Amino acid sequence: MLTDLNGIYNPTLRERMERSVVSTIIRTKKRFRWGLKKNDTTWTDQLADELHNPSSKIFQNEKCM
Repeated sequence: MLTDLNGIYNPTLRERMERSVVSTIIRTKKRFRWGLKKNDTTWTDQLADELHNPSSKIFQNEKCM
């Protein structure tokens, strides 16, 4: 994306200003690794399996006196 921004031929004043703002934001996100998705999906799959399994504990009803 930065290559495309820098590849604009004969940019206007507005395009140059927008390019500087957007490129700064993109570089900052890249530096702090914001917006990157984690590849660890095993935890969520395991959690989903546990949550969708039926309960294994048998609850006893208490009698009211």
